[in-house]
Amino acid sequence: MWKKALLVLVLPGFGLLSGCSVWMETHRPTPVNPHQFVVGESRSDVVIKLGNPLSTVPGPNGESCDVYRLYTKGLNGAEKTGIAIGEGAADVVTLGLSEILFTPAESATANKKRPVVFCYKSAKLVSVKVE
Repeated sequence: MWKKALLVLVLPGFGLLSGCSVWMETHRPTPVNPHQFVVGESRSDVVIKLGNPLSTVPGPNGESCDVYRLYTKGLNGAEKTGIAIGEGAADVVTLGLSEILFTPAESATANKKRPVVFCYKSAKLVSVKVE
């Protein structure tokens, strides 16, 4: 009797868990390659691509420097899709038990934002520094 009660309580919980790591993987932010911006590019082009900076500070050589916090490392769309498909298949095969491993792993390997400083002289990019 208690085994049936345990199954009734535990199995729906596994059903709720299944898919968490798949959702987490597909919703990871796509990283920005700061080196895609070339010296001489206008500040307005950078702001169009990245949005407004967190702050603008004076640089060491009289430049104006925009400070961003960006995801600079991570997987591209195809890589994320491949991992999500594999995790979804593991969910089906293990009836959701794989989530016990995958969800904490997704959290532990979450992309982190890093400071990136874009410096301009006369509104033209002169340097990009990832800190």
